Amino acid sequence: MAQEPTRQVQFVTKVSKFCNLRCTYCYEFAELDRRERMSREQLHRMYVHLRDYYVDRDREDGVRTQLHIVWHGGEPLMIEPDYSWRTLEDQRAVFGDSLRVSNTVQTNLTLLDDERLRLLRDGFDNVGVSLDLFSGLRVNIAGRDQQATVVSHMERLRSEGVPFGCITVLTRKNLGRVVDTFAFCQKAGLGFRACPFSRAPTPTSTRRTTSPCPRSFPP
Repeated sequence: MAQEPTRQVQFVTKVSKFCNLRCTYCYEFAELDRRERMSREQLHRMYVHLRDYYVDRDREDGVRTQLHIVWHGGEPLMIEPDYSWRTLEDQRAVFGDSLRVSNTVQTNLTLLDDERLRLLRDGFDNVGVSLDLFSGLRVNIAGRDQQATVVSHMERLRSEGVPFGCITVLTRKNLGRVVDTFAFCQKAGLGFRACPFSRAPTPTSTRRTTSPCPRSFPP
């Protein structure tokens, strides 16, 4: 039996810039204290537009679209879990059986209480954890390295059976430890992805960028 042709489409959704870290490679410091967020209504409207567009495209092209929505920030878990539960409920109502949809959250994993753990386990389909094991790049507003907290929370995810993968932003400071980071993830049975960081020139300035890499590879 022939396999149904599929189209894979990924949307990175930055619902808020609000973040509790000040990673040394970040180029959005001026916006990380902004608490504005996309409203439930705006997200609902986005789902409707995506459904209407891809259902029509699928009919014309004879394929089935798989939507991958990646929840990004800022730090998505800074927002109360009810926000995510409600929009995921709206998603199911809008898409129904018309499109296949997965939801991945990219988190720094510095915040993990029981409600957020339940959201990661039962709400999202995939979890990506931003990781820097050796270089002290991921610090809070006071400049203190948060990686020990992240590793502790990773252990809690593992003990609760929540699958996740890891992403490390590669900079000059940690480039020499990428093999060690990979070895750590390999030993732990975790997916791993490296996200290169560079200073990319623009016509009027030099700005820091990271290439888009919102999802972790599976183990």
